[in-house]
This record gives sequence, structure tokens and C-alpha cells, in this order.
Amino acid sequence: MSSVQSIELSQQKRWLLALLLASPLMLMAIHRLFLLPYTILAITGIVLLIQQWRTDKSLLLHDKAVQCFYGVFLLLWLPMLIANIDTETPKQSWKVTNLFFLYSFMGIAVFFLLRKYALYRQVYVILSVMLVFWA
Repeated sequence: MSSVQSIELSQQKRWLLALLLASPLMLMAIHRLFLLPYTILAITGIVLLIQQWRTDKSLLLHDKAVQCFYGVFLLLWLPMLIANIDTETPKQSWKVTNLFFLYSFMGIAVFFLLRKYALYRQVYVILSVMLVFWA
């Protein structure tokens, strides 16, 4: 299974972390504001990746879920990278391609936070409430 152990947090901290995980979808309707939680999650992902690399490399190298995540991410990102060779607007294309790479760090943050703190229930509740207001 996974070498990441679930850690108990207070209810308030659990809901705050779940709100951070759900906030990109909640802020999607507001122009450019959804990038703030993406940035926070990307920085969190970089920190968690470095911590994990220093303590236990086996999770990053041998965990099937992490391998699948990076495989799917590379299947999305590599065509973008290759398409930049013959683009009409190279500056804009390279900007989008480089910014898209940050999604990998955000995905790692979501992956580790959901596994480490078992926030599934809280995230489901927040997303359900959000869908009620959007529908």
C-alpha cells in the first residue's frame, strides 16, 4: 500500500485544509482569483516533494499512484512542449507551457495532503455545498 501514514488533526485544521484543496474550483468563476490557491498548492507541493525526497525516496520512486500521476501529467505536458517548436506565438506558448508545469506540483500537494490527512469527507462536503449554490 502506501508508506504515508494518516495523521490526526483538529477539526478546524481539517476543514481549513479541505477548503484550501477545494478553493481552486470554488474560485473558478472569479477572473484570475483561482490562481491564488493554485500558487499556494504549487509551493506546498514543492515543499512536500523536497521533504519526501529527503526522508523517504521510495514513495516517490515506487508508489504506483505517484507514477500514474506523473505518467498522465507527462502525457499532457510533453505534447505542449513539442508543439512549441512550430508555434505562431512562441512567447505566449512558452508562458502557458511553463505555467502548466506548476500543475504537477499542485497535483503532488493534493495527492500528499489527501493521503496524509484523509480529508476526503471534508472536501466532498465543501464541493457539494459549492455545487448547490452553482446549480
